[in-house]
Amino acid sequence: MSEDPEEILTLANALTRLTREGKVEWSETDQSGRYLYMGRNGGVTVSSTPSGMMANKGSGWDSPMNYQVELVNRDGRMINSKKTKYPIDSGDFIDPDARLKLKELFDAAQDAADEADKVVKGLLEELGDIDPF
Repeated sequence: MSEDPEEILTLANALTRLTREGKVEWSETDQSGRYLYMGRNGGVTVSSTPSGMMANKGSGWDSPMNYQVELVNRDGRMINSKKTKYPIDSGDFIDPDARLKLKELFDAAQDAADEADKVVKGLLEELGDIDPF
């Protein structure tokens, strides 16, 4: 993966958009909270971890999340990665938008990989226009 944060964010934006359009499928890896999109030539994982820092979000204290994107080869071996850290340190994304963009990708991947949601949608499609109430 390029060391250029803009190129990484471009990839994250494209994956987020295509995931929301239903054109990219994600699966949860054997590590809870880590999601994988596998293409023909390799793939991308996205994950989040608590920062360990506490911040007041207005409704109480919470630990902001760090987000990580990894590029993997066809064998699933990590080739490169980029992550955000809280608070933002040198070497991480300086652009405050980066955290939001990686969060959006993480949320989209998590939603797409949600097996329960897929089952419910599939059952509703099978039932057609039947009003359940």
